[in-house]
Amino acid sequence: MYSIVRHPLYLGNALSVVGVTSFFRCGWLAMIVGLAFAIYYERIILAEEAFLTQTFNREFEAWAERVPVILPRPGLWRPPALAFSWRTVVRAEYQGVVAILFMLSASEALAGFTVAGHVLANPIWVGEMTIAAAGLAICRYPKKRTNLLRVGGR
Repeated sequence: MYSIVRHPLYLGNALSVVGVTSFFRCGWLAMIVGLAFAIYYERIILAEEAFLTQTFNREFEAWAERVPVILPRPGLWRPPALAFSWRTVVRAEYQGVVAILFMLSASEALAGFTVAGHVLANPIWVGEMTIAAAGLAICRYPKKRTNLLRVGGR
């Protein structure tokens, strides 16, 4: 991904949150959340790129000149040097998947509350919350207590 966009994680996070927000079917809410994320990540990107420029100097600048900040340019795609690893994905990204499930469930519960005036135990979002909690436990335990998800020396 880093061959087509400099900050794929920030783009993915913003799309996830705006996507979950869109479940409320309220355009202005999705726009406000999107704007808030844009301002928040813009600050982080500026600080991060200043650090990278200072640390890697010309090498980072050459890459940054070629690769767009946040809007991917698929024509720049280059295959990664490292092979794909599910262990790395689970170890590094399980919290994001759990957060998305939790946000979907919380959105559903909040929507039910605004309609009915009280929280209804909808089987769908109760199931989502259960899956999120189980996923967190299933992924967190091996990461913290075993070598199962270790990749290389990490």
